[in-house]
Amino acid sequence: MADKEISEAEAIGRMIRTIREREGLTQAAWAKLAKCPQAHLSRLETGADGCPQLPRVKNVLAAIGYTLMLTARKTATEYELTL
Repeated sequence: MADKEISEAEAIGRMIRTIREREGLTQAAWAKLAKCPQAHLSRLETGADGCPQLPRVKNVLAAIGYTLMLTARKTATEYELTL
């Protein structure tokens, strides 16, 4: 049986949840640091709002010392952007 493909929103959500768990944070604790509602983190983790806006993800990650990095690749060239 083939693995179910996941959406971009779900992939970002998994990343957010994994980081939160590795940092030993609850959603409520991270939300307080990020100065956003806990429900916002919950929706990010589940992908409930569809693909999230990058500035929101950047701000949530920055609240605990992470940097959002995007990489685009095409054949032998690579473009990297740090937000």
